[in-house]
Amino acid sequence: VLMGRYTTMTQDFRNLITGRFGKLPAEANPDLVKKALEQNHMDAVVTCRPADLLEPEWDKMVEEAKKAGGDGSDEDTLTYAMFPNVAPKFFAERSKGPVDAASTFAKKEAAPAKENKGGSYTITVNGNAYNVTSGPAGDNMNVTVNGTAYNVSFGPAGAAPAASAAPAASVAVSGGEAVKAPVAGTLLKQCLSNGASVTKGQTVIIIESMKMELEVKAPCDGTISYSVASGTQVANGQVLAQIGKAAAPVAPLAAPVAAKTAAPAAPSAPSGAGKVVKAPVAGVLLRTAVSEGASVGANDTIIIIESMKMELEIKAGAAGKVHFLAGAGAQIANGQAVAEIG
Repeated sequence: VLMGRYTTMTQDFRNLITGRFGKLPAEANPDLVKKALEQNHMDAVVTCRPADLLEPEWDKMVEEAKKAGGDGSDEDTLTYAMFPNVAPKFFAERSKGPVDAASTFAKKEAAPAKENKGGSYTITVNGNAYNVTSGPAGDNMNVTVNGTAYNVSFGPAGAAPAASAAPAASVAVSGGEAVKAPVAGTLLKQCLSNGASVTKGQTVIIIESMKMELEVKAPCDGTISYSVASGTQVANGQVLAQIGKAAAPVAPLAAPVAAKTAAPAAPSAPSGAGKVVKAPVAGVLLRTAVSEGASVGANDTIIIIESMKMELEIKAGAAGKVHFLAGAGAQIANGQAVAEIG
């Protein structure tokens, strides 16, 4: 249409009116036929059976199949004609006989496990992601989870566990309703203390999702008991807290008498041995971009801070190994030391 009517015709249309698909039920326009013959580089319209114009290729294919390794049989010739790229390899290897599936596809023995020297991992538990760094495997291991260091001990099955610091009493509630996450995201902060009295419609949790802060309201009156910590990645519909009637605090189980091995706490002040990374603004430490102890470059992002409903990236500023001085969910002051690069 753009170049003029029938100035340019498709290949199939040219073949149709020049007889390459057989005789038409009616005569085609002579002017169009003339143009089609010119574009097809033909002298005349095909009036015979179109297949009769094809050059016989059997003898040629027999010779090509022999050169590719065939034995000249009809089977080898047809195999080469249909699969010219695969047939040569088949001809060369068929003398080896059929493939023994039992030995060829048998399950290979797994290589012996290498010594576990530790490393950095991202572990997801019930939809919550944790940055974990472990030391060399052994009876005692140092494990860091989201910037907090722990000492982990292993012993034979059935042995009495070593005593650790007793957990604080939790707030128990009965009845009431669950507070669920309306979307997937990060639990930015808990607006109230655990065990506080709340009223229906009161904001109890802030969730960050798609760079927006969403308020989660209390579905009823009562006492709130949080079940998910600040800085945790949460799934859509996950239970974040329970609101109900306050019950007596649940006392923790008494720890068995044994040598205490308290987990070392992560320092909150810089050691002075490396470059201190400070927060450029006040806000909430949303998450760490790398694991504790990871090697970073000067321009690598190591921390994400939420401030005034915006996410801000904090760069390392120097090359080395990172040590975090604040954990996810912590309130950060302007100029506060949040990490150290050593």
